[in-house]
Amino acid sequence: MYHNCIITNSFRSGLSRELAERVKYARAGKLLTQAELAKAADLSRPTIARIESGRWEPRMNTVTAIAAALGLTANDLMSDPGGMWADEPS
Repeated sequence: MYHNCIITNSFRSGLSRELAERVKYARAGKLLTQAELAKAADLSRPTIARIESGRWEPRMNTVTAIAAALGLTANDLMSDPGGMWADEPS
């Protein structure tokens, strides 16, 4: 059941927090619901919700699936080349 993510402690890692915000921001930019993104990435809606909340750090294959469903690469979600996320809400 929990094979797509690693549960984080209550002091969320910086990467987990940044990834959570980037997934949420990209999903909203595509006007997708969590359920729609989950279906497109072949994941469950609760998995997307946990990732977006920063409570779980997804494994790389999960990041890749989410990125593909958003029309991005995993690298796009994991890093900030050229300030792509500069307008991301904080």
